[in-house]
Amino acid sequence: MELSTWNVNGILALRKEKGVANASLLRGCVPRATLHDEVPSVLCLQEVKCARDRILKEELHHVDGYTAFHATSKAKSGYSGVSVFTSRLPITTPLYAQEGFLAGVQASIASQLMQNLNASCPPDLKLAIQSLLFPSVALFENDDRNGQRDEDDDPTFRSFELQELREMDEEGRLLILDFGLFILINGYFPRACPDETVRYAFKRRFQTAITRLLHSLTHNSARNVILLGDLNVCHRPIDHCDPSNNVKENKLDAFGETHARIWMDRLLAGPEPLLVDLFRVFYPDRAGAFTCWNTLIDARRANFGTRLDYILVSPALVPWFTACDVRQEVMGSDHCPVVASMAAVHPQTGVRLADVMGAALGPETSVPVGCAELWEEVVGRGKQTSLKGWVLSGVVGSNDLAARDTVVASARGLKRKADDDGAVKLVKTLSAVTREASQFAKDAVKEQTSKRLPSGGGATTSKQKSIASFFKKVPAADTSTSTATDIVTVANTNIPANPFSTSGTSSASTTISFPASAQEKDKSINAWKTLLQKPSNPKCYHNEECKEFRVNKTGPNQGRIFYLCARPVGPSDAKPLLGEDGMDVPSGSVGKHNRSLTEFRCNYFQWKKQGGGK
Repeated sequence: MELSTWNVNGILALRKEKGVANASLLRGCVPRATLHDEVPSVLCLQEVKCARDRILKEELHHVDGYTAFHATSKAKSGYSGVSVFTSRLPITTPLYAQEGFLAGVQASIASQLMQNLNASCPPDLKLAIQSLLFPSVALFENDDRNGQRDEDDDPTFRSFELQELREMDEEGRLLILDFGLFILINGYFPRACPDETVRYAFKRRFQTAITRLLHSLTHNSARNVILLGDLNVCHRPIDHCDPSNNVKENKLDAFGETHARIWMDRLLAGPEPLLVDLFRVFYPDRAGAFTCWNTLIDARRANFGTRLDYILVSPALVPWFTACDVRQEVMGSDHCPVVASMAAVHPQTGVRLADVMGAALGPETSVPVGCAELWEEVVGRGKQTSLKGWVLSGVVGSNDLAARDTVVASARGLKRKADDDGAVKLVKTLSAVTREASQFAKDAVKEQTSKRLPSGGGATTSKQKSIASFFKKVPAADTSTSTATDIVTVANTNIPANPFSTSGTSSASTTISFPASAQEKDKSINAWKTLLQKPSNPKCYHNEECKEFRVNKTGPNQGRIFYLCARPVGPSDAKPLLGEDGMDVPSGSVGKHNRSLTEFRCNYFQWKKQGGGK
C-alpha cells in the first residue's frame, strides 16, 4: 500500500495545468512504485483551496476509483482545505472519518459533548476529543519527560473551549480517519511569525490541540497514529537551505530555538518518542531533501528550499514501511509530494496488512462514514445545488415528461396552480407579466420611431463603396517601362475637386508610388522593427540579461518595476566562482564584483525608468 502527502496549492489550478480529468489527476500526481493501477493508495492533500460548493461542481466528491473525504474552509472561500482520496478497495476503506476536531458536535455545553458526538465515532477518538475539553483526564500517566512541560501541553493548564475548537475547524485544516491498524491525521498547520500576535497564538494552540490528541490516542487508548501533511515546521538545520542565515534573520542563538521546532522536538525526542520521522528513518543524513520552495525567486531551480512536509508515524508502525522518499521531480505546486510504501506482510510477525486494515475489521459498506458522497447536498437532503433541482423538487410523483413540462413552463413564466376542485392549470407569474409589459412598450416606441423617418430622399439607399474601389491598377503597358516602382492610380470620381468645397466633383486622378524592390521593403520593415522594439533589459554582474520584477507591497514604490539577476537565489555562504580552484567568472562580468560572484543570483539591482527606458 502507498501513502502520499502533498500540498497542491490549489487542486483546481493543478488540474488545469495538467489538463486531465479528476481520476487521471489523482493517479498521475504521485509517481507510483509499481506500474499497476491496482496498488492500493491513500493520497492526502493540503491547501486544496476549494469550497464545498465548488467540490460538488467539479465532481471531486465522487472520483472514479477513489473515495473522497474533504475538510473545507468556512471562514474564507478558496482558502486552506485538506482532502483524502482512498482507493475503492477494502484495505484502504476507512472505518470512520471526520472533519476537524468537533465533527458532529452541536451542543454549546461541554458536558454534553459525548452525547452529541456522532454515534459511529470510535470510543478512542471520543476520549481523545474529551481530553481537549477536560484536561483533567490523565494524558501523561505514562509520559515522563523529566519535567519538560509548559503551558502548551501540560493538562494542568487551561482547556480548550468549544468555540476555540470550532474556529480551528472553520479553517478546514484537519481530517481524521480510522483505518483500524492506525488513525491517520491529515493536517495543514497554520503559518505565522512571532510578530503576528493573533495568528501566532492561533498556531500555538493548534499545535497544542494536536499534541493532546496524540497523547490521548497513544497513551490512553494504545492506538497507533500517523500524522502527515504540511506541518509548516523546518525541524533541523539539515532540513533548511541556509540555516545560518535563518538564525541571523530571526535573531536566534541556535537554530532549534523557535517554538515550532521545540514542539516538534518533543514529539520526536527521547528513547521512546511519541512519533518517528519516517523519512529520516530511511535517510538520516540526506541533505537537500526539501519539499517547499519560494516560487517568487525561482528557488526550486537551485533547490534552495525547506522541508515542511512530513510523514510521522508511531514507533510500532515503522516495521510495516519499506520506503519513504520525497518526489522533487513532481511539478505543479510550490511543494512536492512525500510518498511511503507499506509491506503486504509484517516482516517480523507475518501478519497480512489486508487482515488488519480498513473494511476487513468492520461492516461491509462501500461508503464509509464521513465520505463526501454522504453530504446532504449529494444525497438530496438539505440545501439544493441548482435551480433545476429546486424546480424539480416541487414535482412529486411525476414522470420524466411531466417534469420536463414543468421546467419548460417555468422558463416561460408559468406555474402550476390548483383550482378549488383540485384541477391543476398553468397561470402566469408576476415576473412573466412584467416582461410582457416591458416588451410591449419597446415595440410601441420602435413603431413610432419608424413612422417619423422620411419615406425617401432623406438618405441614400445605396451601399457605401469599398475602399478598394478607389484604387485602380494602371494597365501593364503603361508600367512596363518602370522597374523601380509600381504605379497605382487613385480615381477621384467621387471626391470633391476642392477639399474644402462640397460642390462639384473632379475626375482627376492621383498617382502614388510604392517601393517595388524586395530589398528596399525588407530594409524599411527592419527599420520600423528597430524603432518599435522593446528595449532590452540591462545586464547583471554575470553579464547576463536581468529579469523584471514588480513591487506589490503597499508603499511609495508599489507598482514600480525593477531589475534583478535572473539566476535563482542560493545560500549566503555559496562558494565564489573565482576561488582557490581558479574557476573563471563569466566573460564580460563587472570587474569589482568578480570575487563575490557565485553560481547563484548576484546583488545587481536597478529601477526601471518611469518613461519605459532602462
